[in-house]
Amino acid sequence: MQMKTILTEWRKFVNERVKPGEFYPKKFDDFLNLVKEHEDSIWIFFDTETTGLKHKERHVQVTQIGCSAYRMNGVTEGVEPKLIKAFNIKIKLSPETLEKMELEKTVPPEEGDPIEKILNMNRYFDHEGEFSEMQNALEKFSEFLDSIPQPRVIIAQNAPFDVRIINTAYERLGMKISDDELWDTKALLDLHFIPIMKLIQQDEQASEEDKNIIAGINIKNPKGENYYLSTKLGIVTKALGLDEEGWHDALADTQMTAKMFFAVINLVKDRQQKYKVDLSTVKPFGQRR
Repeated sequence: MQMKTILTEWRKFVNERVKPGEFYPKKFDDFLNLVKEHEDSIWIFFDTETTGLKHKERHVQVTQIGCSAYRMNGVTEGVEPKLIKAFNIKIKLSPETLEKMELEKTVPPEEGDPIEKILNMNRYFDHEGEFSEMQNALEKFSEFLDSIPQPRVIIAQNAPFDVRIINTAYERLGMKISDDELWDTKALLDLHFIPIMKLIQQDEQASEEDKNIIAGINIKNPKGENYYLSTKLGIVTKALGLDEEGWHDALADTQMTAKMFFAVINLVKDRQQKYKVDLSTVKPFGQRR
């Protein structure tokens, strides 16, 4: 297959394997019904750690893949997700990554953090087990997905990034990419959590609990003086009083994501009668990107 065809098909896969914005209803009750329709599926919460954000650059690679598979029966009625299976693998650094790290000792990157700082943040060097070759890691990841019977839902926080980085890894090795589509937990945050939080932020009579949540997610924009309500995983989980100490470890992040998903569903269910969101002001998911 010619390289042009490979890249065309790969880009098509990247675009199509993440659920499109119109898939996620703007009405919260419809979102609950969508989740309820898939409660009998096994939900696989998925995350990666990497050496950077620009997935096309050769020194940007996957360094960890984490998955946590849950039973979600009753989750829309307040039953906590049940963890049934997990997958975690750390990956050796490529020659391109090591070369870039050596260069950064004398020539710091013009933007973003040095790779070594990212690896420290991701606890890469704290790993006491073996580090796998990339191909072996991807093969084991594929085997893990295949071990979960259909129907299944694969879901990630900010799914497009994880799709692009993992697909790039498969594409570089000429390996077959999974046909599974990914849901994005940020849809729940963007469409339902943040609009209610904005209403609570304007309510002088809001409860102390809600004021504390607002204070926890109200983050100063590093590029200016204004503030915004964050949907970052570690920030939201901490604001909700969930354990966020493992943030930036792929396996820990998948389990934090599942807990956050459950907690936000319950929060919005509890607040939606008091705080009526004007759906005409809520953009379809994905338009903010």
